[in-house]
Amino acid sequence: MALQQELEEVKKYLLKEITGSITPEEKIKLQEWADAAEEHQAFIEQILSEEFLTQAVLDRNERKQQEEWQKLYYKIGYVRPLTTSFRKWIAVAAMICLLLGSGFYLLNRETLIHSGCSKAFLQTVDSTYILNGEVLNYARYILDLPPAQNRTQLSAAPDRKIIVPRGGEYKIQMEDGTFIHLGPESSLSIPADFSCHNRRLAMSGEAYFVVHKDSLHPFHIHSTDVDIVVRGTEINVEAYPDERETQITLVNGKAELRTPQGISQELPTGHMGIISAGEGEEVKIAAANIAECTAWHHNRWIFEDRPIHQIVKKLARWYDMDVSFTDVAARDFHITMNMDKYETFNKLAQTIRKMNELQIQIKKNNTIIISENKINHK
Repeated sequence: MALQQELEEVKKYLLKEITGSITPEEKIKLQEWADAAEEHQAFIEQILSEEFLTQAVLDRNERKQQEEWQKLYYKIGYVRPLTTSFRKWIAVAAMICLLLGSGFYLLNRETLIHSGCSKAFLQTVDSTYILNGEVLNYARYILDLPPAQNRTQLSAAPDRKIIVPRGGEYKIQMEDGTFIHLGPESSLSIPADFSCHNRRLAMSGEAYFVVHKDSLHPFHIHSTDVDIVVRGTEINVEAYPDERETQITLVNGKAELRTPQGISQELPTGHMGIISAGEGEEVKIAAANIAECTAWHHNRWIFEDRPIHQIVKKLARWYDMDVSFTDVAARDFHITMNMDKYETFNKLAQTIRKMNELQIQIKKNNTIIISENKINHK
């Protein structure tokens, strides 16, 4: 029997197994197929597992879920009243149809790698607090902290630090009206006396700032290689300690870059300032691809003709993955892509595989191995 025909038969049997309408003869056939190979049994176990069940959600919109479930009822002839538990099973059944119908071959038991999400914690001198929600009103939150950490200590207190781990992002609304979007594996150090009149903070990692304009009180952003003075602007700062370059992209407004060596340079709108670690005091200015540099802030991934090793290094922080390459050709393969940031990495990998240039293996524990497609290059 051809593979596609096998899968169609198994799909029908699984749907009937889930809905309780499978006949004894069909159950025997399903069991025979499962016994024929270990990967067949693994496939069935995966589909019927609790883990797969909890992931098999068609749409977050409840009304849309109801419509899709109802369509499936008519298709399989199910007429009993809808129950909560059966809704979940039908979601699994519908997911089987979607996955097998689109040619997604689950027999390889590929680990599903979900996107990052909103998560962070606040670290003070004596405590660590988990931050809930998607946007933190910083001033209000600080006032609600225990007395030892509230504003009564001001300059005597050390900086408070908001830390976003790998696989996370977080948004903060500051007292002066400034909005900050922190990327994965990033941190923001905020002095205890931060206010509308003292607008200084430090950061590591990546952050997008929408700075409230105040000509009398410039906003200062400090990183290891540069101090940035902004006066009402939108600016993206990428300053990861493990990267060779710090990149500052000015979307609009005014910004001045000051190096530790005392060099000061204005950054034109629509341009990027690049400071290379260990290369003296030079600040390189270049025209910026604003859409690409700020895509992560707008919930997308955009890369234009970039080597995949640069792309996956950025994605690894968001998807919390470990990525390795088996050859130089794979590392240097260039890709252009524009994708929803909240899609699974599996979907992205599936798109790249269609180019027939790279092989992407997704292993357990979010381990990714990328190699050149040798068959295509013979």
